[in-house]
Amino acid sequence: MIPSSPLEQPSTSSTPIVQWPRPYARQDAETLHAQPNASRLGAAVAASICVAIGVYGWWGTSVGWFVGAVGLPGAVIMGWRLAPRVLAADRGGAVRVAGWMAIGTVLISDAVVAVVLAVGSAIGAITTASAEAGGLAGPEIAMLAASVIPTAVIFFAFGTIVALLALGSAFPAALVWTVIVRWLAGRGLAR
Repeated sequence: MIPSSPLEQPSTSSTPIVQWPRPYARQDAETLHAQPNASRLGAAVAASICVAIGVYGWWGTSVGWFVGAVGLPGAVIMGWRLAPRVLAADRGGAVRVAGWMAIGTVLISDAVVAVVLAVGSAIGAITTASAEAGGLAGPEIAMLAASVIPTAVIFFAFGTIVALLALGSAFPAALVWTVIVRWLAGRGLAR
C-alpha cells in the first residue's frame, strides 16, 4: 500500500513523526463540502457590516458613510474568500483570519479608490489638454492616458500608508465579522 500522506508513513526511528499542518486549500474544500453556502454567508455578513458602518457614519458625521461605501467591495471579496477558512479554523486561527480580513479589505478598498482617482485624473488631463489645444489626436490621448499608471501607483502607495492606519477600525470590524459568521454557521445557515 502506498501512503497517501506523510502521516501514514511507518516510522523506522524512535522519534515520532512530525505532523504537517493541513493546507488551507484542503480545509477550504472540506468546509465548502460540509457547508456549501459558507462563502455566500461570509460575503453577506461583510456587506451587512459595511452597510451598517455606512448608515451609522451617515447619521453620525458628514463623511462617515464614505468608509462603509469604500469598504464594501473589499469586504465582500475578502468575506467570500475567507469564510471557509474562518469556519475551518480554531479560535486562534479565526483571529488570524480576521487579521487577514482587515488587511485585505483595506488594501482592496485602497486600490478601488486609487483607480477611481487615477481615472479621474486622466479624464481631467485629457479634457484640459483637449480644450487648450483645440482637439487631440490618438497618440496624444494615449500618452496622457499612460500617465495615469504612475499616478495610480502614487495614489495607491500613499493611500496604503494612510489606509493601514485604518486597521485600528478595520480589525474590530473583522473580528465582529468572524464572530457573526461562526455564530450563523453554527446555526446551520452555511449549509
